[in-house]
Amino acid sequence: MAMGSGAGTLRLNGSVRLTEAAELAAQLAAILPQRDIVIETSGLKDLDGALVQVLVAARRHAARHGTRLTVITSPQTPFDTLIHKLHLAAALGCEMAAQDTGHMTETHL
Repeated sequence: MAMGSGAGTLRLNGSVRLTEAAELAAQLAAILPQRDIVIETSGLKDLDGALVQVLVAARRHAARHGTRLTVITSPQTPFDTLIHKLHLAAALGCEMAAQDTGHMTETHL
């Protein structure tokens, strides 16, 4: 994850389950006090609730440090489906995305 002096972008692809989520949590905890982070989730294929827990905690961590975590998601992707199934879209500050799967929705955490 290469970050510049401004906001850094992290694209999550493939699988993020408990083990990978713990590593992501440590990375976010180290970086969020220093800068804003944008996380792009449309490349995720396999994930569980651990990722959502990490993002909720990172949102709170960023707020305490005066930075921002932004999550970009596309409708009908595994991440979008999971946050709605867990009824956590509102807790993450998610907005309902358009049904056009090419449309990106920006969510500020």
